[in-house]
Amino acid sequence: MIQLSQVRCFVMVAQELNFGRAAERLNMTQPPLSRQIQQLEKTLGLRLLDRDRRGVVLTEAGSAFLPEAIHLLKSGEAAAEAAQHAFRGDAGRVAIGHSVSYAFVPDLVAAAAARLPDVRIALEELLVDEQLERLRGGRIDLALIPMAPDLPDLSSVPVLREPFLAALPAGHRLAQGEEVSLQDLDGEPLIMFPPGAEGHYHQMLTAMFAGRGVAPRYVQFIRHLHSILALVNLGAGHALVPASAARMAYPEVVFRPLSPAGCALAELHLVWRRADEKDNPVVNEMRRFILSQARA
Repeated sequence: MIQLSQVRCFVMVAQELNFGRAAERLNMTQPPLSRQIQQLEKTLGLRLLDRDRRGVVLTEAGSAFLPEAIHLLKSGEAAAEAAQHAFRGDAGRVAIGHSVSYAFVPDLVAAAAARLPDVRIALEELLVDEQLERLRGGRIDLALIPMAPDLPDLSSVPVLREPFLAALPAGHRLAQGEEVSLQDLDGEPLIMFPPGAEGHYHQMLTAMFAGRGVAPRYVQFIRHLHSILALVNLGAGHALVPASAARMAYPEVVFRPLSPAGCALAELHLVWRRADEKDNPVVNEMRRFILSQARA
């Protein structure tokens, strides 16, 4: 079997055409260098080098073998480098589920492309329950969801807190002020997130209204922010949306802060399998990177 150490010795001698200089560059003496070449020739069953009074010359077989030998060494170095990258966690593929953030996720992908160019992020837009199911089943590596899951095999940490804004039809009277109070929404048509398994925002916002004695008139229950803002754009009602949704431009939608400030906050939690904390370097590196982005 051909050994890379033998190939490296051959390439060095073939390039220098001198055993003494080749041995010096390899930081070894000439006798073991000669043995390495002899063993390689024995394995191949042919001569690669000839010596004459002028020095070392390549045989026809040696000339043909040299470019392939150089390629073999480069491939070995690339394989070693790839393994080292994988061990350090700065190369590989990470599948990330997400559902609700329209700022954090795009910003994360852009930052990771600059900081971890050899890590490929595969995004999957999924419902929260789908994310947790696929995460626990190993079909995605990380999840970004609006609440902390209470599951023993998963860990989580909040990576984003952002206020809710009032999304209003541009021509509505409430859009003329600098902010919207919760009391201003009493009796107003409101497009709300739906209840049920995906109803984290629904439960939080309806509880907030009930606690302040405010009773909006719910006209639609819609999950996707694009659809919610499209209805606001048509004048079908108002909505409360996470601040990052303001990045989505609709010509007839204006966004106003809520009063009192901080009365409603949208959260984003990073979730991962606890088992990966020991066994998956690239996922661990991406998790650390996401946390550093959140702190920044």
